Amino acid sequence: MNNFSRISEALKYIDGHLDETITLEGLAEKFFLSPFYFHKLFSMVVGKSLAAYIRDRRVLSACRQLCDTKKTILDIALDCGFRSPAAFSRTFCQVQGMSPSEYRAQGCRPVIVTAGELIMKFTNRLRGGILLNPNIIKRGKMIIAGTCGDGDKTEEVWSAFGKLSGEKPLGNALSGDGYEIRVFADRKFPFDSAPTKKRKKSK
Repeated sequence: MNNFSRISEALKYIDGHLDETITLEGLAEKFFLSPFYFHKLFSMVVGKSLAAYIRDRRVLSACRQLCDTKKTILDIALDCGFRSPAAFSRTFCQVQGMSPSEYRAQGCRPVIVTAGELIMKFTNRLRGGILLNPNIIKRGKMIIAGTCGDGDKTEEVWSAFGKLSGEKPLGNALSGDGYEIRVFADRKFPFDSAPTKKRKKSK
């Protein structure tokens, strides 16, 4: 078994044992590598530490159970390897940005990529591909504020927007990210013309 295969098998093992205590030392011994080398190889292939990966997979498993079952949050926490509801809620909020009960109330269904699919993505990345791992979050209504312009003059529109948002910044922006929104087929959408930091609408 080569080293990449060991990481592949480790990912499958983790998914099958999320309700158990999983340690670096235990995994390294199981796959015949030193803890130091196993963690270095795992982080290189997966793109995050072993602890962060296990945390994220446990939260994803919890998301699925919150949507698909009527289990209590305590039972879900224990099923996913958390030692207490408090630890579960704290970790869940860190990863998902909301509490388990809020997530359940929204009725969101998580997209869970299997260990095999993850390995395929990691393989493509190592071969020079691009790994995309979007985190889709449902939001309520929001106002998109910015400037409009010709889609063929993106640079000019961004420059105008940068100047405008610097002069009249809004204090209630959801984030500092910038987006370009393109509207096709002469469809018209209402929007607030007041700028917010790095927000732009273009058509």
